[in-house]
Amino acid sequence: MPQPQFDPLRAATFVRACLMRDLICDSGYQIRDGDGIDFHHAVIASAFANFSALDKQWKRRVEKLPKPNTLSRVYYEHELEAMVTDIELGLVQLKALWRSM
Repeated sequence: MPQPQFDPLRAATFVRACLMRDLICDSGYQIRDGDGIDFHHAVIASAFANFSALDKQWKRRVEKLPKPNTLSRVYYEHELEAMVTDIELGLVQLKALWRSM
């Protein structure tokens, strides 16, 4: 199964294929209850959001995806303050961009 190349027009397909490949290659990982929902949450959140919150395991898997890509910045439970700070900084940058138009 070849490593997919990132295409911003097919970001969700890229994430799905890479995460599926990672799960298949990780022979020591046992699928648990809730992993199906977590898998799909990781695909949609990382492909379409600017900021996303996932649990630690799925954050690690998304961050391992091939670079370069333009996927969302991923945070987990202990990084939520940093997430809020980054969202606020992003809003400040957007306001400055709107003012300059």
